[in-house]
Amino acid sequence: MRPIIVSDESVLRFTIEGRSKKFLVSLDSRSTAVDAGISLQVQKAPFCARLVKFSTYHYFDTLREKLNWGYDMRN
Repeated sequence: MRPIIVSDESVLRFTIEGRSKKFLVSLDSRSTAVDAGISLQVQKAPFCARLVKFSTYHYFDTLREKLNWGYDMRN
């Protein structure tokens, strides 16, 4: 799989579609229910964020935990 490279001047728009009337959108550890058909827009912020990364932090471990990768849900 190749990564998608997007210019920092780009604006990305997403439209949510499906059989449900409501969807859960989660961004930056915040979640909210939105109506079907809503359009989300993402673009570069006009400021920089300073982040701290702990030496014990591993991105894929966190992703695996949040998405339950490798867990047998039948148990």
